[in-house]
Amino acid sequence: MVGFGGGAAYCNAYDPGSNTFVGVVGKAGFFSSNVGYNDINLNPIYMADLDGDGKKDMVAFANNGLFTHKSLGSDFADRT
Repeated sequence: MVGFGGGAAYCNAYDPGSNTFVGVVGKAGFFSSNVGYNDINLNPIYMADLDGDGKKDMVAFANNGLFTHKSLGSDFADRT
């Protein structure tokens, strides 16, 4: 599950064994209007494993281009 607010994206992983969401991750500043994310309807963000490591990376459409944020497991790398 991915939620957005306060200039950050918050990601939770679902654990079917415990039937709960675990592993909240936030990255302040990645998703603020000053870096091109103004409207989730115009600037969608998707989760996909881009490098085959089994972790969901972020694919983000900003006003100034398409960017990726590689998952580090408990955080995300700066956009590329």
